[in-house]
Amino acid sequence: MEKIDFNKSLVAMRVIFEAVTSAASSLMEMNAMCVSPTEEESARLKAAFDEIRDQLRQLKLESQEKIEEYNVRKEESAVAAEASIREYTRMQENLLQLEKDNADARVALAQKSAEKDEYERACRKSEADLLDIKRRREAEIRKAEKKREELKKWFWVPGYGLYLAIDTLVNELDNEIGSLGRRLDEEHRRLRELSEQYGKICREVEERNRKIEMIKTRMTEQTGLMERQNATIDMYKRQLLYWEDFHMQISRLESKFKAGENSPDMMYEVIELMEAFGDAAEE
Repeated sequence: MEKIDFNKSLVAMRVIFEAVTSAASSLMEMNAMCVSPTEEESARLKAAFDEIRDQLRQLKLESQEKIEEYNVRKEESAVAAEASIREYTRMQENLLQLEKDNADARVALAQKSAEKDEYERACRKSEADLLDIKRRREAEIRKAEKKREELKKWFWVPGYGLYLAIDTLVNELDNEIGSLGRRLDEEHRRLRELSEQYGKICREVEERNRKIEMIKTRMTEQTGLMERQNATIDMYKRQLLYWEDFHMQISRLESKFKAGENSPDMMYEVIELMEAFGDAAEE
């Protein structure tokens, strides 16, 4: 029940407050006159006392209902507040885990970046070595062709050994080119894998960052909810205290009336109690 509903219930109770106060005031006026009441006045006097007893009984019942109602509402609010705290704790744990995963991911990114740099350097070196060997091979082939042309002019000069030496060197260069090519292919393959892994980790970090921002927003909202729930619980506690105190005082007065203590002082007590709790209800 919100504050406005609490006040509405007290407005309804005020009618009873005023009825009790009016009846008590009538009795005090009659007592102040110091005259023996007539039969009609005695009947009115008895009716006034009976009305006060009836109203006090009604106030006692209604205040007990309010105590039960606010106890239930306070407990329900406390259960909801505990659930909100558990949800906040769960979100906090998720946030800490995501931040830890991102910290680990940043370490992995640094490692992948270092590996990428290493393979990029290896690729550049292998490409340079391969280009150099290909140039040497082309140079040897051009030299061999030139020698062949020269030997055609001097056909009687033996050149088989020269051809064989050139062919052997070209074959060795071809083998080296093949080896370097395979190594370069492997380095490029590994570099692509590292780039894909690096990109995958980056996307995972971005996704976690998105979740982190969402959780932070939800945690802010959850904090506001918990503050409102705590304020509601405090309000219910104050209202419960009001009705418990009121119920205790009404019970005390009812006991006195049952004991036959229908004195002017009792009327003052009734009026003061009604006015005190009526004023407290307006605060």
